[in-house]
Amino acid sequence: MLVTYLEASRDPCETDSILFGAALAVCRIMGAKLSTAGRTTGQSSAIPAWRTRIEERIAKARALIGRLICFRSGNTRPRIVRSVRMAFAGTNVSLSQPNIMQKLTERIDDLKQRIAAWGKRIRRYTERSTRFNQNRLFQSDQKRLYKSLERPMVSGTGPVPNQADTVAFWRSLWSEPVNHNEGPWMEVVASQCAGITPMDPVTITPDDVDEAVRMAPNLKSPGLDGLHHYWLKGFVVCHTVLARQFQEVLNQKSLPSLFTTGITHLVPKGQGRKGGETGGFAYLEVELEPSVTVTEQNLADRVQYILRSNTFDVTELERLRREAVPSSGENAAAEDAAPQLAEQTANVDAAVNRLVVVDSNDDGTVAQELELEQIRSTLEEAIVETRSMPLENRPRLPRIALSKWNRAVVRALNPMLVTYLEASRELCETDSILFGAALAVCRIIGAKVSTAGRATGHSSAIPAWRRRIEERIARARALIGRLICFRSGNTRPRIVRTVRMALAGTNISLSQPDITQKLTERIDDLKQRIAAWGKRIRRYTERSTRFNQNRLFQSDQKRLYESLERPIVSGTGSAPNQADTVAFWRSLWSEPVNHNEGPWTEVVVSQCAGITPMDPVTITPDDVAEAVRRAPNWKSSGLDGLYHYWLKGFMVCHAVLARQFQEALNQKSLPSLFTTGITHLVPKDQGATDPSKYRPITHDSINTTLHHSHGIKDRLSP
Repeated sequence: MLVTYLEASRDPCETDSILFGAALAVCRIMGAKLSTAGRTTGQSSAIPAWRTRIEERIAKARALIGRLICFRSGNTRPRIVRSVRMAFAGTNVSLSQPNIMQKLTERIDDLKQRIAAWGKRIRRYTERSTRFNQNRLFQSDQKRLYKSLERPMVSGTGPVPNQADTVAFWRSLWSEPVNHNEGPWMEVVASQCAGITPMDPVTITPDDVDEAVRMAPNLKSPGLDGLHHYWLKGFVVCHTVLARQFQEVLNQKSLPSLFTTGITHLVPKGQGRKGGETGGFAYLEVELEPSVTVTEQNLADRVQYILRSNTFDVTELERLRREAVPSSGENAAAEDAAPQLAEQTANVDAAVNRLVVVDSNDDGTVAQELELEQIRSTLEEAIVETRSMPLENRPRLPRIALSKWNRAVVRALNPMLVTYLEASRELCETDSILFGAALAVCRIIGAKVSTAGRATGHSSAIPAWRRRIEERIARARALIGRLICFRSGNTRPRIVRTVRMALAGTNISLSQPDITQKLTERIDDLKQRIAAWGKRIRRYTERSTRFNQNRLFQSDQKRLYESLERPIVSGTGSAPNQADTVAFWRSLWSEPVNHNEGPWTEVVVSQCAGITPMDPVTITPDDVAEAVRRAPNWKSSGLDGLYHYWLKGFMVCHAVLARQFQEALNQKSLPSLFTTGITHLVPKDQGATDPSKYRPITHDSINTTLHHSHGIKDRLSP
């Protein structure tokens, strides 16, 4: 749509106006929030939003402390009393009780502690932001980082320079002409430049504009036109017009004032500098070829950078560390240099023995360190604990986030598992080692592990957001019942206390004449909230249904259409008798069955006589890796409680599993761990009580997935 407008454009200013209008149209179509006060007054604050919110809380708490102190000193003005009552709303504290002074002091102390905690949170978040900026600067410009550490950045606080002096100072440098003294050196320069070949004429092409726009940051601060580079990248049709118009401007050797005027920010070099001081507002100097001295800290920082980029694995890093430490058989020169290198070697050794990972979250990027020896001890403790633990007592492993830090911890444990896996003699022992390694990872990263056992630790099928909303609805309904009881004349203490808490923070008193009307309004308000929460549950449920249907459409369209034609049964109603269910499925799964063999068996035998037997199956580590790769990360596990994610992460177990599965295949036997599973019965019809009307879904051991993927399970006797 922009082609028509851009073809009619005659100069860069008009093109810029068209692009800005297109960007404005996109923002309005998307519903983005636009400031109508103009960009001169709409500049965002340099203080982040989280700090602004915390500082507002601190200001409110300090104001409330002042009101409480005034009331404690005897000031009973209505505004003061109203603030005190709001401070004690929702509690059983009354302003007429005898120990009100003690309650006021406790409330003041509590607010002071909150202010201290909020201040500590500001400092903690600021330090985290500083670490994030330093880590990012270390990866992009180490020299600038070291300069900022040696010479901290000036915050610009203090007296502001006089505006007239500042304008006069910079106008003398930028706007007023300067007459230079021309001497004999001018002739020397002219003679030297006489033999220089003139530069070829510059031709600006759309590809040049496209390349320049591509390398520019998306949302870098714009100039007077307010147009970010993002829009130049999005409106590709403008590149040809801009190339033509910039070529015309280049040939005419003139630019519109829009492209020669900018917004200048003055950054002070020193704390509290004024405009009258020499060089107070000049640009910071930059050395082109600095001479960097390699110090111990610089070397340790470089080692940590190598660890962050995962250039070497843990085994290679340990080998490099051993090679870097001088041995006892070195010559005398090395022994003489040992005292000078002791501190440097200690720093490098400490950096190598730490697992340093940069991980991203909502607040920024945080560098986390962990001693490898601590990882080894945690792994050893978890494996020993798991070996002596029954399956039903194993804790439920959580689903961890797929972050860089978590992946790095899993990679660090990989080489440490080799010793344990090589000593494993059977599949159950290997499964126990892998579960212990997974438990060690969860403890290292601080994930919450349920210690009550997996038998009682199953999560509810109802999502957390729905439980929270239903709890609010239940509390609101209970409150409505109490309010109706009070409106009907029930004045029991519990009812009265509930009504007072429901009206806390308002100017409503239980003794005023229109209390019945106020109670009716409060009941209607709660009913409207319940209706809104119920509508939210329906809206979220519909959204979840759409999401599941879209995902199922991408993976299995046939299954989606079947579910639309035959909706899934919810399973509500009376459940079947447990004894009947166990007896029914035991008759199918556990009791032997004698089949009547007739003449048809001889026909089948004769037909199968000419079938070539299948070649022997050989399981390789690549087969195990491929089977694990195709399995979902967090699919429900069996009795062992081990998810596929851990089999993907602990790659050193693939060779051991291949060998042990091959042995089980040759012996035609499997441990009971891999032939026992957790079965869930899904009803076929609404309100079914007959066990035969239920469909079984079994979650067997996770390693049985490998059998299914290779068709091995049918060849093994359970």
